[in-house]
Amino acid sequence: MKFSRLDEIINTSEDIELSFKDAAWKTTTNNIKNDVGWLSEDEYHAVFDTVPQQTVYAFETFERVSKATGLSTRLSTSFVLGWESFNKFQQSTDILFLYVVSEQLDWVFYGNRDIWSFSTRYIIG
Repeated sequence: MKFSRLDEIINTSEDIELSFKDAAWKTTTNNIKNDVGWLSEDEYHAVFDTVPQQTVYAFETFERVSKATGLSTRLSTSFVLGWESFNKFQQSTDILFLYVVSEQLDWVFYGNRDIWSFSTRYIIG
């Protein structure tokens, strides 16, 4: 999955908070309480236990420019969603602003230095 797909649903130029193009998303936001990463194990389970185990994609919100080559890259990775893999990712990354999404873009996890947010499409009826 490419970061540009997020532009279908999110205003990706906003790093300070999660900003959707459509108001039909339900969002939970909390302050980060961990020394490393975004979520504690309890918070992870509260957020993701209803999400099926699946491959997810993590993107930082900005492009890095290599001093050596001048090439720009956007840090991205994928992993199978689960506490162990999420925790390994959050402990091993230096991403300051990120999105973690499903292939279907039916939920979004966003984190920055101060807060994390989790959003799902709100379906009426």
